[in-house]
Amino acid sequence: MAAMVNDLPSLPEGMAELLEEIPRPPLPRDAVDRLTETAYRFFATDARALPPHRTALASLNLLFGEKSPEDGVHYLGLGLRGHGLQSWNLEYLLDAKNLRLALSLPWGNAYGDPEGERANAEAAFRLAHLCMAYRPADAFLTLFLSDDTLFWSLTREDATLKEGGSINGLLDALQAPYEDINSRNWLPV
Repeated sequence: MAAMVNDLPSLPEGMAELLEEIPRPPLPRDAVDRLTETAYRFFATDARALPPHRTALASLNLLFGEKSPEDGVHYLGLGLRGHGLQSWNLEYLLDAKNLRLALSLPWGNAYGDPEGERANAEAAFRLAHLCMAYRPADAFLTLFLSDDTLFWSLTREDATLKEGGSINGLLDALQAPYEDINSRNWLPV
């Protein structure tokens, strides 16, 4: 992992240690230089207000605001958020030109399953990589993924083209490969 961290531009203090602990998330190079520690073990491109404990589907529009037609990354947030022994989440938040990703998964909880948490985070980051690689240029992709919610949508000019709650539906809509993605990680509840 040290080699993976070394291939990034300069990281804010504490972020390399975080990247040694968690699976490697997609880190757009144009956003890494702008990261700062905005809360304990959470790094972001700006210090916008976040929901108190973890990001929820209902808070995406409040968090990210209006969709932007501009190129590049508008916001990237990554780190651990929560409190106590059982309320920590690994969060990855990305707002870019035609992509909005929010991943909020249990991490490091006292009574959790560390291997299961790591496997889910690795699978979620592989899915994020696929979304970044296969997102359509002419539509806006939103993906929200937590331990109990999966939602995705493709929209164009405020009209919903497709939406759903399954990994298979998302991969089909993106025309992305199924390799390395286990849809059983996020079965609809």
